[in-house]
Amino acid sequence: MFSASVKTDIRTWYQKKDGTSEIFLQVIIDSKKKMIGLGIYWPITKFDRPSGLCLKLHSKDTLWSDYNIIIREAISRANDIFTFYRLAGRPLTLADFEREYGTYFNKSSFVEYFQHKLDDRLKRGLISAITYRNQKYSLGILRKFSPQLSFNQLEVSLIQELDAWMTRKLKLSDPNTRFGRHKDFRCYINLAIKDGYSRENPYKQFKIPKGQGKWFALTKEQYQVLHNYYLLPELNEFHKRTLRRFLFACHTGLRISDLIRIEADWLVGDTLVFQPKKTERFGKLLRLPLTRFALQLFEEELEASAGAMFRKPTEQKSNETLKSIAKITELNIRLHHHMARETFATLYLEFGGRLEVLKEYLAHSDIKTTMKYVHISQRRKKEEMERMNQLGAL
Repeated sequence: MFSASVKTDIRTWYQKKDGTSEIFLQVIIDSKKKMIGLGIYWPITKFDRPSGLCLKLHSKDTLWSDYNIIIREAISRANDIFTFYRLAGRPLTLADFEREYGTYFNKSSFVEYFQHKLDDRLKRGLISAITYRNQKYSLGILRKFSPQLSFNQLEVSLIQELDAWMTRKLKLSDPNTRFGRHKDFRCYINLAIKDGYSRENPYKQFKIPKGQGKWFALTKEQYQVLHNYYLLPELNEFHKRTLRRFLFACHTGLRISDLIRIEADWLVGDTLVFQPKKTERFGKLLRLPLTRFALQLFEEELEASAGAMFRKPTEQKSNETLKSIAKITELNIRLHHHMARETFATLYLEFGGRLEVLKEYLAHSDIKTTMKYVHISQRRKKEEMERMNQLGAL
């Protein structure tokens, strides 16, 4: 597989003015050598090279003990990396070792792996800052539940206990809220399996709870109220800009993560051409034709924002403003930006759109995800038909 050894030594060929030299880790992998400085300095004459440890400077010296703890931890870290690669049956190079050593974490701890992987994915641009914050929140919950959670503890009974704990202790009674947290836990367990840290995902035996969606689609009549409000000549600029982004999403189904990234050159003719943020790792372009009103909104936003399309307001401020707009327009609903995507999908189907085309417009990888809008659309049609019961009362 590979041969590896590690020991500590001191730089005898270089001495600081105070008479000390740096202690370093000497790593040899398959006959290739690497020295990694530990950032601690000690007199050469007081360093025991056979043992690789510091000797006391004087009878009352305590620093030597602290330095020896650092040295032993460095040796232990190196051996931990060697052991992990051997048990995983993976080859180890000096470059691999340096990367692992520089981002070291306890290989038996799922919590530490989660933190390490989360930071690494953000650094490499694999997740957005928004995703990072959301997943870090999930990690915080996991730390509260079990700060030292190890891979060996990842069993279905523990996941069941975690779900009950989130409900009882954190008051996360809404299954959709817990659903999001469980999705993050499952994701990082799968990544750990891929990286060779874990073997089995307990979520194969645990059905993640999920309730009815929080957000619903606007009816055609509700949408028209907002459309008409937007066209009012006296509408203040802040309401206009907030509503412009919302209505544009109603016509395109775009997520907020894509709306705030729109550039003028995404528009090719009457079609938006771009890579959705959520699925950009697959490198697939989405070609989204725009309606006439969506094109009008696009051009108005381009002019009003001087090219910084749909960047403002923030999502929180936007939702506060939408709430005010709902009150002004006497819409008896809790208006929220997420409703725009629901509205696009539901009305698209109600106007006769095809499911397989909607799947592409929403950038869904699985048509099962898109199918929920079929159920919503059918329910809406049934509710509309209920009005025909009035015929029996004539």
